[in-house]
Amino acid sequence: MHDLQKIYRNVLEDILSVGINYGNIKSISTREGDYADVARCNRTEKKTFGMVISTTFDIEVCEWLLKDDIPVQSLKDIIAHEVLHTCEGCFDHTGTWKEYAMLMNRTLGYHIERTTKNIDLGNYTPNYKCAVQCSYCGGVVTRRYETKVIKQPEKYTCPYCNREKVLFRIK
Repeated sequence: MHDLQKIYRNVLEDILSVGINYGNIKSISTREGDYADVARCNRTEKKTFGMVISTTFDIEVCEWLLKDDIPVQSLKDIIAHEVLHTCEGCFDHTGTWKEYAMLMNRTLGYHIERTTKNIDLGNYTPNYKCAVQCSYCGGVVTRRYETKVIKQPEKYTCPYCNREKVLFRIK
């Protein structure tokens, strides 16, 4: 099993080394189970009179990511992705978050992306229960549960070819 705390500290050092200041992270922990998101960053805001006076973050990583068949670099990429969400203006995958991810990738050899599609997750195979397919390009969109795109695929654009009204349910 990989040492989560050690890898986390290493990622924090790497982020600081390229001049990125991350937010107030209270904890990093593991959670059990098979989730659609392999890790997540939870934000907690304290407000007074409707104004945010402090923001803290908790990062959760699926425990199966710590298995020895997952490359350490993949775990670092995932943790760095979540830590970048704690930076000012980076709670989504656009703008500053994207710039910081590209900086980490370019200068330190990370592979931070919006999704884990191109990250080596060893022998892990997610358990998808639902899927829709594009009748034009054949791209498949999978989900672990019935989301809006699964229930009404005709209302959505294919994320692969950007064509409208081409998705249909296959699973």
